[in-house]
Amino acid sequence: MHFLSSSRKRGSSDFKHFWIPAFAGMTFFNSLRMGFLDSMTACGKKILVIDDEQDLVDMLEITLESEGYEVLKAYDGHEGLEKSRESKPDLILLDVMLPKMDGYQVCRLLKFDDSSKDIPIVMLTARNQKQDRLTGKRVGANEYLAKPFSNEDLLKKIKEMIAAH
Repeated sequence: MHFLSSSRKRGSSDFKHFWIPAFAGMTFFNSLRMGFLDSMTACGKKILVIDDEQDLVDMLEITLESEGYEVLKAYDGHEGLEKSRESKPDLILLDVMLPKMDGYQVCRLLKFDDSSKDIPIVMLTARNQKQDRLTGKRVGANEYLAKPFSNEDLLKKIKEMIAAH
Protein backbone atom coordinates (compact mmCIF):
# COMPACT_ATOMS: atom_id res chain seq x y z
CA MET A 1 0.00 0.00 0.00
CA HIS A 2 1.26 3.46 -0.88
CA PHE A 3 0.96 6.38 1.48
CA LEU A 4 1.02 10.12 1.00
CA SER A 5 2.46 12.17 3.79
CA SER A 6 2.65 15.78 4.73
CA SER A 7 4.29 17.80 7.41
CA ARG A 8 3.80 21.35 8.44
CA LYS A 9 6.32 23.32 10.40
CA ARG A 10 5.07 25.48 13.23
CA GLY A 11 7.84 27.55 14.61
CA SER A 12 11.15 25.79 14.49
CA SER A 13 10.45 22.51 16.29
CA ASP A 14 6.75 21.60 15.94
CA PHE A 15 5.92 19.20 13.11
CA LYS A 16 2.55 17.63 12.29
CA HIS A 17 2.62 14.41 10.25
CA PHE A 18 -0.25 12.51 8.78
CA TRP A 19 -0.34 9.47 6.54
CA ILE A 20 -3.04 8.94 3.96
CA PRO A 21 -3.36 5.78 1.86
CA ALA A 22 -3.24 6.28 -1.90
CA PHE A 23 -5.91 4.06 -3.43
CA ALA A 24 -5.39 1.94 -6.55
CA GLY A 25 -2.71 4.10 -8.11
CA MET A 26 -4.68 7.34 -7.64
CA THR A 27 -3.69 10.15 -5.43
CA PHE A 28 -5.77 10.46 -2.33
CA PHE A 29 -7.21 13.77 -3.48
CA ASN A 30 -8.35 12.37 -6.84
CA SER A 31 -10.02 9.45 -5.10
CA LEU A 32 -11.79 11.88 -2.76
CA ARG A 33 -12.90 14.04 -5.68
CA MET A 34 -14.17 11.06 -7.65
CA GLY A 35 -16.02 9.67 -4.63
CA PHE A 36 -17.52 13.09 -4.00
CA LEU A 37 -18.74 13.37 -7.58
CA ASP A 38 -20.17 9.84 -7.53
CA SER A 39 -22.05 10.52 -4.32
CA MET A 40 -23.35 13.82 -5.70
CA THR A 41 -25.11 11.95 -8.51
CA ALA A 42 -26.91 9.77 -5.94
CA CYS A 43 -27.64 12.64 -3.57
CA GLY A 44 -31.19 12.53 -2.30
CA LYS A 45 -32.09 9.22 -3.96
CA LYS A 46 -33.81 6.71 -1.71
CA ILE A 47 -33.48 2.96 -2.10
CA LEU A 48 -35.70 0.57 -0.19
CA VAL A 49 -34.12 -2.82 0.54
CA ILE A 50 -36.66 -5.56 1.31
CA ASP A 51 -34.96 -8.78 2.41
CA ASP A 52 -35.20 -11.05 5.44
CA GLU A 53 -31.45 -11.71 5.57
CA GLN A 54 -30.20 -9.05 7.99
CA ASP A 55 -26.52 -9.54 7.07
CA LEU A 56 -27.29 -8.91 3.41
CA VAL A 57 -29.41 -5.87 4.22
CA ASP A 58 -26.59 -4.46 6.38
CA MET A 59 -24.02 -5.06 3.63
CA LEU A 60 -26.27 -3.39 1.04
CA GLU A 61 -26.86 -0.47 3.38
CA ILE A 62 -23.11 0.13 3.78
CA THR A 63 -22.48 -0.23 0.05
CA LEU A 64 -25.34 2.05 -1.00
CA GLU A 65 -24.72 4.70 1.63
CA SER A 66 -21.06 4.84 0.58
CA GLU A 67 -22.35 5.75 -2.90
CA GLY A 68 -24.52 8.55 -1.48
CA TYR A 69 -27.92 6.83 -1.45
CA GLU A 70 -30.36 7.03 1.44
CA VAL A 71 -31.26 3.47 2.45
CA LEU A 72 -34.57 2.33 3.89
CA LYS A 73 -34.95 -1.23 5.17
CA ALA A 74 -37.73 -3.77 5.55
CA TYR A 75 -37.44 -7.40 6.62
CA ASP A 76 -40.69 -8.93 5.36
CA GLY A 77 -43.08 -8.39 2.47
CA HIS A 78 -45.80 -6.65 4.45
CA GLU A 79 -43.37 -4.18 6.06
CA GLY A 80 -41.76 -3.56 2.65
CA LEU A 81 -45.10 -2.78 1.04
CA GLU A 82 -45.97 -0.33 3.85
CA LYS A 83 -42.57 1.41 3.73
CA SER A 84 -42.68 1.75 -0.04
CA ARG A 85 -46.10 3.40 0.14
CA GLU A 86 -45.04 5.73 2.98
CA SER A 87 -41.62 6.77 1.72
CA LYS A 88 -41.91 6.67 -2.10
CA PRO A 89 -38.38 5.36 -2.78
CA ASP A 90 -36.59 5.98 -6.07
CA LEU A 91 -35.80 2.26 -6.41
CA ILE A 92 -36.61 -1.00 -4.60
CA LEU A 93 -34.33 -4.00 -4.10
CA LEU A 94 -36.69 -6.91 -3.41
CA ASP A 95 -36.08 -10.50 -2.38
CA VAL A 96 -38.52 -13.16 -3.58
CA MET A 97 -38.62 -15.46 -0.55
CA LEU A 98 -39.93 -13.29 2.27
CA PRO A 99 -42.04 -13.91 5.38
CA LYS A 100 -45.67 -12.67 5.52
CA MET A 101 -45.87 -11.87 1.78
CA ASP A 102 -43.50 -13.04 -0.96
CA GLY A 103 -41.63 -10.66 -3.24
CA TYR A 104 -43.76 -11.52 -6.27
CA GLN A 105 -46.91 -10.42 -4.40
CA VAL A 106 -45.22 -7.23 -3.18
CA CYS A 107 -44.03 -6.41 -6.69
CA ARG A 108 -47.44 -7.08 -8.23
CA LEU A 109 -49.24 -4.89 -5.66
CA LEU A 110 -46.77 -2.03 -6.18
CA LYS A 111 -46.99 -2.20 -9.96
CA PHE A 112 -50.82 -2.14 -9.91
CA ASP A 113 -50.89 0.90 -7.62
CA ASP A 114 -50.85 4.21 -9.54
CA SER A 115 -48.75 5.91 -6.85
CA SER A 116 -45.94 3.31 -7.04
CA LYS A 117 -46.18 1.71 -10.49
CA ASP A 118 -43.24 3.72 -11.87
CA ILE A 119 -40.78 2.82 -9.09
CA PRO A 120 -38.09 0.55 -10.57
CA ILE A 121 -37.86 -2.83 -8.83
CA VAL A 122 -34.82 -5.09 -8.87
CA MET A 123 -35.50 -8.63 -7.68
CA LEU A 124 -32.49 -9.96 -5.74
CA THR A 125 -32.95 -13.64 -5.09
CA ALA A 126 -31.43 -17.08 -4.80
CA ARG A 127 -34.24 -18.36 -7.04
CA ASN A 128 -32.61 -18.27 -10.45
CA GLN A 129 -34.55 -20.72 -12.61
CA LYS A 130 -36.00 -19.57 -15.93
CA GLN A 131 -39.53 -19.84 -14.51
CA ASP A 132 -38.58 -17.62 -11.55
CA ARG A 133 -37.23 -14.94 -13.89
CA LEU A 134 -40.36 -15.12 -16.06
CA THR A 135 -42.57 -14.79 -12.99
CA GLY A 136 -40.56 -11.76 -11.87
CA LYS A 137 -41.01 -10.07 -15.24
CA ARG A 138 -44.70 -11.01 -15.35
CA VAL A 139 -45.41 -9.33 -11.99
CA GLY A 140 -43.55 -6.18 -13.09
CA ALA A 141 -39.94 -6.45 -11.90
CA ASN A 142 -37.64 -4.28 -13.99
CA GLU A 143 -34.53 -6.39 -13.33
CA TYR A 144 -33.75 -9.76 -11.81
CA LEU A 145 -30.34 -10.41 -10.22
CA ALA A 146 -29.44 -13.80 -8.79
CA LYS A 147 -27.66 -14.16 -5.46
CA PRO A 148 -24.78 -14.11 -5.07
CA PHE A 149 -24.23 -10.94 -7.10
CA SER A 150 -21.31 -8.54 -7.33
CA ASN A 151 -21.63 -5.07 -5.83
CA GLU A 152 -20.29 -3.63 -9.09
CA ASP A 153 -23.07 -5.26 -11.14
CA LEU A 154 -25.71 -4.16 -8.68
CA LEU A 155 -24.46 -0.56 -8.50
CA LYS A 156 -24.28 -0.37 -12.29
CA LYS A 157 -27.91 -1.55 -12.58
CA ILE A 158 -29.04 0.86 -9.89
CA LYS A 159 -27.35 3.84 -11.54
CA GLU A 160 -28.79 2.91 -14.95
CA MET A 161 -32.30 2.46 -13.60
CA ILE A 162 -32.32 5.65 -11.53
CA ALA A 163 -30.94 7.65 -14.48
CA ALA A 164 -33.69 6.28 -16.72
CA HIS A 165 -36.42 6.86 -14.14
